[in-house]
Amino acid sequence: MPDNLRKQPFNLPLRRLASDTAPSPDVYALQALLSQYGYLAGDYCPGHYDQATARAVTQFQSFYRLYPAEDGVCDEATINHLNQPRCGVPDPSPAHRAAHGRLSPFVTVGAQWPTVQLTFRFLNSTPDLPQNRQRDIIREAFNRWAQVSALRFTEVAANVASQLTVAFHSGNHGDGSSFDNGGGPSGNTLAHAFFPPPRGGSFAGALHFDEFELWKDQPGGPGTRLYNVTLHEIGHLLGLDHSQDQNAIMYAYYAENRNDLRADDIAGIQSLYGAPTPGPVALAPGQQVSGHLPGTGAEVRYQATLQNKLLVRLSGPPGQDFDLYVRFGAPAGRNAGEFDQVSYGVTADELVTINNPRAGTYHMLVHSYQGAGNYTLEVEVT
Repeated sequence: MPDNLRKQPFNLPLRRLASDTAPSPDVYALQALLSQYGYLAGDYCPGHYDQATARAVTQFQSFYRLYPAEDGVCDEATINHLNQPRCGVPDPSPAHRAAHGRLSPFVTVGAQWPTVQLTFRFLNSTPDLPQNRQRDIIREAFNRWAQVSALRFTEVAANVASQLTVAFHSGNHGDGSSFDNGGGPSGNTLAHAFFPPPRGGSFAGALHFDEFELWKDQPGGPGTRLYNVTLHEIGHLLGLDHSQDQNAIMYAYYAENRNDLRADDIAGIQSLYGAPTPGPVALAPGQQVSGHLPGTGAEVRYQATLQNKLLVRLSGPPGQDFDLYVRFGAPAGRNAGEFDQVSYGVTADELVTINNPRAGTYHMLVHSYQGAGNYTLEVEVT
């Protein structure tokens, strides 16, 4: 997007706001922010620092562990926090946080996907980064969540139905949460995402980036790192709410150096979907192993280290459809684009041949596209 069309960040003036503040546009803007982030609802007097507004300020300060010298006062430290770029998803209510009844800062929303096998697709892209690179960044973020949980993500084509979708939008884009490029209270929103059903409503599983932002790949210079924001928003897609841990990726506010999952994020996602499945089974060249896939979506991982030509042969039961994925150097999710070779015919018998392979470790994934049954997997070196 041309620079002259970039958004104007919202900045509430840094001054003390309290019950003795005269009605003003600053109080009105403060109320708009508190309402947007889930702290102010119901009866309050617009533009007046009334009891409802003071209570909302106190709740915001409590969640973000801000301690003003005067109770019920919106001091400069609080306003400075409110002015920072952040996720547009409202923060969890005090009642919802209290219902968790534990010390961990992470919060779940009470909704999760009924399966650990999730599909995602790209609906469009941003001109800020080459399309291949921006999509690799987003794939890396999905894979990072898969590395710490039992979740597995598969990319599908844009015209194929999926649980999760990724898109860039500007202004009013039809989901009831408009992006703002004109300096209004929504001007600091980077992106938002919708929780799993039923919490996410008709937009459940949708991730929307603000196209008015300048999206970048690496740290340094102007712009917002796409990876950091994607990693955060995927947490919402999976059922995580905002965390009070300022080191966690699920902390609502953006920081360029907050770019990985922390213990709080991992504890939260594993509370919903469980820990990662055991690591891949090591195979020696020439070894044949047997296994069982209990049903559609099941998978088993293997690895082999070699220095010669590699053949990997999968033999499965008649009438079933199993797939074989092979990748050099590092494990991956189940996105075909992440693997060096993929064999997915319409039967359970597959063969991958890699000529002149690199010396090192190859990772293999046996996946049931459809059906169940026993199989054998054989690694040959010639």
